[in-house]
Amino acid sequence: MITKLCELAGIARSAYYKWLKWTPSTRELENIALAKEVKRRYDKRKGILGYRQMRTQLNRKLKKNYNRKRYYRIMRALEIKAVIRKKRLNYVKAPALHIAENVMNREFQADAPNQKWCTDVTELKYVEWS
Repeated sequence: MITKLCELAGIARSAYYKWLKWTPSTRELENIALAKEVKRRYDKRKGILGYRQMRTQLNRKLKKNYNRKRYYRIMRALEIKAVIRKKRLNYVKAPALHIAENVMNREFQADAPNQKWCTDVTELKYVEWS
């Protein structure tokens, strides 16, 4: 009966018996436990953590030194990725308080020296220290 089923599935009979007696290794059991912790931490933080932050936090908590590739592999197997948040603007554009009058009107040619002087003036207002 087993022989017929193995032929139907396209696998060797010895492979079936090997699978039947298979037990997970200590590394695989460790990966399963780590995957549960990764999933729990991911759900707790609503998907914000990627594999880099996951590695930093879990290595501190578990007092282990697992490689970033291990976390990346586990997160890929669980099909979870970090949610990329929209960057916030960190400035407020203030309106100009005073705009200087355009007296020269881009007419820079003068008949004689020292008739027209011009420069670029950038005024930066700071808080007055007393």
